[in-house]
Amino acid sequence: MLIKGEKKKVFGLKRKNALNRHHDDSFRKDQPVIHTGTNLSLMAQPVLIEDGIAYTEPLLCPREGIETEMKLKDQDRALPGSGVIGKIVYELPDIKIGSNPNSLETDGSVGNVMYNNYQFQEKEHLEDETLQFESRFECGNLKRATQIYPYEYDLQIRHDVSAKGHTQWYYFSVSNMRSDTKYRFNITNFYKPGSLFQHGMRPLMYSDRLAKEKGIGWHRVGEDVAYYQTQTQTIAGNDIEMLTITTYTGTNEQIRLRRGVCITCRVHPGETGSSFMLQGMIQYLTDDCLDAKILRDNFVFRIIPMLNPDGVIIGNHRTNLAGLDLNRQWLTPSRRLTASIWHAKAMLKQFIEERDVILYCDLHGHARKRNIFIYGCDSKQIGRGKVKNQGVEYCTPSLLLQERIFPRLLWKNSSVFSYSDCDFKVQRSKEGTGRIVVWREMHLINSFTMEASFAGSNFGRFAGIHFNPYILMVIHYKQVHKDHLSNKKKERRKYPLLSALDKKISG
Repeated sequence: MLIKGEKKKVFGLKRKNALNRHHDDSFRKDQPVIHTGTNLSLMAQPVLIEDGIAYTEPLLCPREGIETEMKLKDQDRALPGSGVIGKIVYELPDIKIGSNPNSLETDGSVGNVMYNNYQFQEKEHLEDETLQFESRFECGNLKRATQIYPYEYDLQIRHDVSAKGHTQWYYFSVSNMRSDTKYRFNITNFYKPGSLFQHGMRPLMYSDRLAKEKGIGWHRVGEDVAYYQTQTQTIAGNDIEMLTITTYTGTNEQIRLRRGVCITCRVHPGETGSSFMLQGMIQYLTDDCLDAKILRDNFVFRIIPMLNPDGVIIGNHRTNLAGLDLNRQWLTPSRRLTASIWHAKAMLKQFIEERDVILYCDLHGHARKRNIFIYGCDSKQIGRGKVKNQGVEYCTPSLLLQERIFPRLLWKNSSVFSYSDCDFKVQRSKEGTGRIVVWREMHLINSFTMEASFAGSNFGRFAGIHFNPYILMVIHYKQVHKDHLSNKKKERRKYPLLSALDKKISG
C-alpha cells in the first residue's frame, strides 16, 4: 500500500520481505538509470494502473473535538502503564550529496550503500503484525517509522536535501497490514502551522490488492484526519507546559484506579506568590520521603505551572496579549485568543472521563486580604449538591458540605492556612472562572481557587510577617491528600468531620 499527500505523477513500491522484487511482473524490467546525485540507492519502479474511473471524492467533514482528542491521547503516552512500544522499525541514514550519483539498484550488486546503513523491520514470524515501511523509491521521503502501539506508528518525514525544513510532502509504502484493522499514522514533523487537512482534505492511497481485484488506483482514505500542534501555544508562540507526576510502575489496572488531581497556576501574571506555592508542592511530590511516595503510588497529578506565560513575560498584571482576563474565559474559551484555557478545559474533561478526579485547584495571589485561604463552591446552591424528587429540590446528605473537607484538612495540617477566611459563595461575577466552570460543568465538588496574600498573615507563628518564598513553599499537602485515599476506613472518617463542620457553620 502506498500513501502520499497529494496527487502527482510519482511511482512507488509495495515492499514485502525481500529488498528487491525485480522479477515480479508488476515491476518494470526495462528500468532506466536514475541519477539521484546522492548516496541514496533507489529501487525499481512498480507499474501502477490508472483506473480511469470518473468519480468524485468528497472532502471529509472533520469530527468535532478530534484535534483535542488526538492531542490528549498523545499526552497519555507519558503516563505509567501506557504500553508504549517505542520501537524503530524503519530508518534511513542522512543523505549525502555526490556519494553515488548513479544509484539505481537493479540486482542488489550495485548502489547498495543503503543496505549497510539503514534499519528495516523484517517479519520475524507468520503471526508478526508489525508493519513494514519503505520509501527508497522515486519521490519517497520517509525518514523514520517508530511503532508506538500495536497499530499506531509515529512517522518522521525526511527534510529536503541540503535544507532544513520543508517537510510537508510525504510518500511511503506499507505492507504486512491486516484486514479489518484500523491503523493510526502520526506524521510528527510537518513545519507549517496550518494545513488543508484541518478542512477536510484526506490522504491518497494506492492498494495493490484493490488495483488487481477491482481496478481501483489512487483514492482518498482516512476516517479521523487531524492536523494539530503537539504543544499548545499562546498568541506569542510560547508553549504551555504540562507536568504529570505519579509512580511510573505498576500494572495497567493499578494505574487506571489511581485518583486524579489537577493543579493550575499563574493565570494572572502578577500573582507571583502562586508560583512559589506550586514550587513547594512539586518539590514535595517528587521528594524521596515515604509520604510523597504514598501520594505518587495513589494519585496521578497533572500540573500546568503557567497558564499565561505571555502576560508573565511582558509584565502584565492580569491579562494576556489580547487584553483578556483568562480566569473569566472558562465558559467559552477561544482556541486562538485563549488557547491555554481552551486546552486546559479539554484536558481536564478528558482527565475526569478516564479516572476518578478528586480535586482541581487554581493557585492565585490576593492583593486585598491577608493569609492563605480557599474559594470553593457551596453544595447547597442550585446546580450542585441537589437532586429533584417529584419536582422538589433537596440537598443530598452525601454531597452536603463535602466541598469544605479539603480546606478543613488543610487548615488542620498547615500553620499558614486560614479556614475562617475561606468563602464558598458562587457569585454571578465569577461564573467564568475555572473554579466555578469545573464545579458546574464537570461536577467536581472539590474545585477551588487557593489565594495567598501579597502581604502576610494575621494569625499564628507568622503573624505580622511578610510572606516570603520559604513560607509560601511550606504549605503541607501530604496529610490532606492521604486523607482522600480510596479506602472504606477513610471514607467513614468523613461523617464526623461533616458533623463538626455543620455545627461550626450553624453556630
